[in-house]
Parts: sequence; structure tokens; C-alpha cells
Amino acid sequence: YVDRYNDLLVDLRTFVELVQQREPARRIFMIGHSMGGALATLFAAEHGDLLHGLVLSGAFMRPSGGVSPAMVLMSRLLAVVAPKMGVASLEASSVSRDPGVVARYDADPLNYRGRIRARTGVVLLQIGATALTKLHRITVPVLVMHGGADRLADPEGSRLIYEGVGSQDRTLRIYEGLYHEIFNEPEKEQVLADVAGWLEERVR
Repeated sequence: YVDRYNDLLVDLRTFVELVQQREPARRIFMIGHSMGGALATLFAAEHGDLLHGLVLSGAFMRPSGGVSPAMVLMSRLLAVVAPKMGVASLEASSVSRDPGVVARYDADPLNYRGRIRARTGVVLLQIGATALTKLHRITVPVLVMHGGADRLADPEGSRLIYEGVGSQDRTLRIYEGLYHEIFNEPEKEQVLADVAGWLEERVR
């Protein structure tokens, strides 16, 4: 359950500062996926001085067409009157086209299997919407990646990031046909190679 997105930003900043203290000579590149991608985008906009680069995977800037406007409206209403009520669940089949990945996802006891709480869902939408208004503040190198067939996070959100950041060094990779978790798709080796290559060019 998440009540305010600023709570997450504070935790993230605390962690980044801890890494800085322990590894003062190293550059910090933040990688964020899904909700973490949206949060990393907002963090880079507000605390970009702490980072040397940003890598985003399936950033949840806004929901895909699979989430109806009625569901969004209902979540906003429930977030006020019944914030902890479950409103939506995640279908494991939407994360990857690899049956093995889906099976492991379903069997993983650490995966939350309940419905997303109304307030948490609204906070998630707020993170993406707020980050989109601050993209111009991001000036660190950015790699934006997204599965073209993502049924959870709208790939258009990643295109908006690419077009809106203030970074001169920006790269967009849309992997056609891939689902939400591009690092767990059958083509994952290519995706990982793209990330590694991008990072290697910027840490030399």
C-alpha cells in the first residue's frame, strides 16, 4: 500500500545517497522498470544532480488501452472513500510471451497476488503524470526502452519521455511484439546486450 509518492522518492534518495557514500568514486546509473521506471523518471527530474544516467524499461507513465477510463475513475473515487480497497489485479500472462516466465511468476511467493489498492493505483498514475510535466529538467544521458506490445504500460509514455527530456544524449528502443517485461522475453539477450552496450559507452 502506498499513500503518497513522495514517501517513495524519499526512500530512493536515501538509498542513492548511501551508494554515494559507500562508492564515492563510481558513477551512478539508475535503472527503473514499470512503476520503478516512472519513479526513476520523476527522481531524475527532481534529483538529477545525484545521477550520471538513466535507463528505463516499460516505464508506467500511463496505463495501456487494457485499463478502461471507468476503472481509472472508480479508483480515484475509491482512493478517497476506501483507499485500501482492491480494484484491479495483474494477469501473469501479460508480463511475458515466455510460458516459463509466466509459470515462475505465478509460482513466486514474493509476488503480490492480491488486487492493487485504490490509493496505490492513483499514486501510480500521479507519479507518471507528474513526471511527464517535469521531463525538461532531465539532462543526464537517458536510454528509454519499451515492449511494443506492452499490455500494462502504454509504450506511448516512453515516446513522450524520449521527446520531452532535456538531455542531448537520449536513446529510444521500442521492441516490436515484446510484452511488459522485456528482460524476461524470448528476445531478452538482445535487450540486455543493448543495455550493456549503452552503459559501456558512457562509463569509459
